[in-house]
Amino acid sequence: MAQFLVVVVTLVGLYRQLKQQNSANAVQRMQAFQGEWNSPRLIYARLAVATWRKHTTSPEPSPEAQVPLGWLCGFFENLSDLYLDGYLGWKEIEVTWGAQLALWWQALAATVATARAETADAYGGFELLAQRALAESAKRGDSWVVTAEELPAALDVQIRRNRTRLRLLRAIETGAILDDPAVADTGSVPS
Repeated sequence: MAQFLVVVVTLVGLYRQLKQQNSANAVQRMQAFQGEWNSPRLIYARLAVATWRKHTTSPEPSPEAQVPLGWLCGFFENLSDLYLDGYLGWKEIEVTWGAQLALWWQALAATVATARAETADAYGGFELLAQRALAESAKRGDSWVVTAEELPAALDVQIRRNRTRLRLLRAIETGAILDDPAVADTGSVPS
């Protein structure tokens, strides 16, 4: 009986240790993905894709937008892979990227449809997460649907935000202090 008790206590201890390790790994994965989302490459990608999409009605990306579009859609595909493999929970994804998934899917659905003419399952994970984000927001009564009329304004917000983010990153790299809001809005970084 004593041996059985020792085995049970050992198994409970191992279970707790694994649970703590999984929690720590989940936090690290979220930090890594948030770091990637806020990296200069993905900030630039959001800026380039929003600028391209705002100024065209064609679903075909311009040559300048092709690579940033791949980065942005690839990010959402990687996010989907981690979700489907059980490494990230839906709540983590929805809280952090739900509105972004919904917005970018609505802005890029026609472009993805065009890509699917060449590769049938192109960006299926992106679509899966975006559709779930849209459905969950509708259930809450907090709809993230962006109409065709609202899309240019939503893209303008993305353009402004991501330009500002890139300016701030440049200021951080150069050690500049942007304490004057007028200077921060002009795009010039003081030397």
